[in-house]
Amino acid sequence: MASSIQIIFFFVSLAFFVEVCQAARTSSAFENEILLTHNSARQDVGVPPLVWNDILAKYARIYSADIKRKGCDLNYSNRYGFGESLYKGANVTGKAAVEAWVAQKIWYHRDNNTCTSGKDCSDYKQVVWKNTIRVGCYRFRCRDGDNFVTCEYYPPGNYKGARPY
Repeated sequence: MASSIQIIFFFVSLAFFVEVCQAARTSSAFENEILLTHNSARQDVGVPPLVWNDILAKYARIYSADIKRKGCDLNYSNRYGFGESLYKGANVTGKAAVEAWVAQKIWYHRDNNTCTSGKDCSDYKQVVWKNTIRVGCYRFRCRDGDNFVTCEYYPPGNYKGARPY
């Protein structure tokens, strides 16, 4: 009887310890560079900073497995009501991916809320979308050696006709 209670106590203690360790975990360098780069661009246009969200990061990881299985093409998921940005390139870091999305700013015309004809600025608009408050991302290596970064946003942005900020 005593050994059963000791075993139960051990497992309850272990579960508590694991929970405390997970709650106290520090952000990874990838999370930090994603947040710093996003929030720098957001600060430039006067919108609130994003916070990291593990659920969005988990979805990014799950969708990334699908992307990898299908050959690492830039195909957006359009599921689950999240905003999404994708980037692929050699040795791409989280920071480099976000910087590439922010570089689309040169094609965004705030005065009439359009992008330059033939150019895409949707990733930039998602990065700075005022009502978006959470982001979660994942990076992986494709079979061809390129890195792929997937970021998910909530609430999503890029509503037709609406301004990002």
